[in-house]
Amino acid sequence: YFAAEDMTRLNELRTDIFNPVAEKKAAWVAGEGDIDAEWDQYVADLEAMGLNEFIDILQKTYDGFLKAMQ
Repeated sequence: YFAAEDMTRLNELRTDIFNPVAEKKAAWVAGEGDIDAEWDQYVADLEAMGLNEFIDILQKTYDGFLKAMQ
């Protein structure tokens, strides 16, 4: 289970990250952009939005789960 503070932060980050991801994915599927040319900036933008923190929280919680299962 997620700690309360982690869940709050995940929800904040999810809003910041998932909306632009959905928009960019839709644009690329519709042929409105060049994935290869835009990829590095796309990743940098996600990192600036807190993607690494989001992943770290998920990983910490998963590691705790695995430890509890032992």
